[in-house]
Amino acid sequence: MNLFRKRVQFEPGQVVRIAPETQPLWIGDRIPTKDEIRPCGHCNAPRSFVFQVLPQVLTFFQVRLREGDKACK
Repeated sequence: MNLFRKRVQFEPGQVVRIAPETQPLWIGDRIPTKDEIRPCGHCNAPRSFVFQVLPQVLTFFQVRLREGDKACK
């Protein structure tokens, strides 16, 4: 089980994660390097993580899978 699933299982109804000065929870196995994350387009400063909208929010918008879409397991 990856870190995303481990953390989310404690609060499965959580849709926003506010955790400044930490790292986002990546869903997939591939985590981008700092070099792959572009700096701010306005001031050119490095980006910093403040909050994360979790995929569970889609249930509040009643998003349904279309035929051919992959379901998360």
